[in-house]
Amino acid sequence: EELKPLKSSVSVLTYDTVVEDADLFDSSSEEEEEVDYIDPELTEFSLSRSNNIPQSEEAKPKMKMTDVFIIIWQTEGLAGFYKGVRVMAIGKALITAVAFTADHVALFDISVLFPGLKDTLLLVVLASMFSGFVTSFITTPVERIKVILQAKEGKDSTLSDIDCINSIVNQDCGLQSLLLTGLFPTLCREVPSWAFYFIIYQVLMQTSIFQRMGALGPLIAGAAAGCGSWVPVYPIDV
Repeated sequence: EELKPLKSSVSVLTYDTVVEDADLFDSSSEEEEEVDYIDPELTEFSLSRSNNIPQSEEAKPKMKMTDVFIIIWQTEGLAGFYKGVRVMAIGKALITAVAFTADHVALFDISVLFPGLKDTLLLVVLASMFSGFVTSFITTPVERIKVILQAKEGKDSTLSDIDCINSIVNQDCGLQSLLLTGLFPTLCREVPSWAFYFIIYQVLMQTSIFQRMGALGPLIAGAAAGCGSWVPVYPIDV
């Protein structure tokens, strides 16, 4: 029986978009390159497929985390788990810095323009949503580059971040494609996600229990906010 891929969305990018993007690096090839790498961080093992997994219209088995781990380890080794890690590490640092800066600025400016909103939950909501809006314009290209790097295999798996960016810009509608492809679904995910993050954190830190925790309070509240912010928006990410 012919083997077929499991098609799904990867983060805010579709499977077809990822395959199309990945093919940018080998435009001379007449055959579509097989992609069998799974993004272990963001997706429901969205990009996963293996030649060892038969597919049919009637039954397409779900991948378990252990299956994904084994496939990556057997096909690419330890390095396979760190594809795109450099661009994501730099991107995450920038995203987080911009998010907290935007939230701080928005809290101050909104409270000045609308004094009645000072120290209210609505002020936190508005500021955090603005933070998510701003960071989406950084998250979109960062995640796209990461996903393309993770999707490549073989001789193309050693492509650098710069090679990836140049290929997108030169062969896929220029800089606009790099910055704006997938922006709308990213906005749909990031705006509410950051809103939930800051709301949960603020609410927890205002309780007497967390105030009595001292330095441990922000640590636990931040962890809870990080988990809680993903629950309502994870379907969008999938």
